[in-house]
Amino acid sequence: MKRAKTMGVVLLALFAFSAIAATAAQAEEAPFWSIQGTRLAAGKTFELTAKAKTNQTLTAAGITITCTALALKEGAVLLGSNAGEPGRSDEIIKYTGCKVAGNGEPCEVATPGKEEVVTEALTNELAYASNKKSLVVEFKPIKGTILSKLKFSGSGCKETETSVHGVAVAKALTEAEVLLELPNAVAQATSFLLKIEPTVKTKIWLITAGVGSEVETEEITAFGHEATLAGTALILLAEKGKSVEKLWSPLL
Repeated sequence: MKRAKTMGVVLLALFAFSAIAATAAQAEEAPFWSIQGTRLAAGKTFELTAKAKTNQTLTAAGITITCTALALKEGAVLLGSNAGEPGRSDEIIKYTGCKVAGNGEPCEVATPGKEEVVTEALTNELAYASNKKSLVVEFKPIKGTILSKLKFSGSGCKETETSVHGVAVAKALTEAEVLLELPNAVAQATSFLLKIEPTVKTKIWLITAGVGSEVETEEITAFGHEATLAGTALILLAEKGKSVEKLWSPLL
């Protein structure tokens, strides 16, 4: 009887170990930030900066806002993560050189002398495209659903203000515009591109606590209609507001 009980305990222990091993084997590694070959761990941050490589546009209801430049406001940082959790970043984006078309004449972006648009505080998360290979970055507000608020001035404006709602997704590329994707190891570089293409909704593969799932992002809207965003930005590491030549990677 004692031997049977002992065997039962052993079998139970083996079953528990097998269950743990199976869970570990199924865990997915989320993309994460690494700097100089070392993972940026949870609780660690690193300053981030960016600039436009192409015009940045928002289009909805026949109205287009085009901005020629962008910058990240002070405080933009990469956020580290532990195994099974994706790298993230927090920032506020300022777009400048902004013009509006299709909203009547005369009409301009309502920041006299600046022609700028400033987003709400955003949080970004590293994820994969639905193919589970190529890297994407999901942009969404830290609070609420508003990405940015726009105002317009001029006697001809048909719309005087709107809020842009939703979630934006950018493809991650090398400076040579090659997709960052698995299973090939991604070389460290001093800068990367984020490219937003004009799609209303996007399916992405998000990984949290080692578990991945396909998610369809919330559509982007403005002026009460479906909207699209487009544009490519160059992202770099920074120290005290200035870009630095450090090697880093947003993918494993």
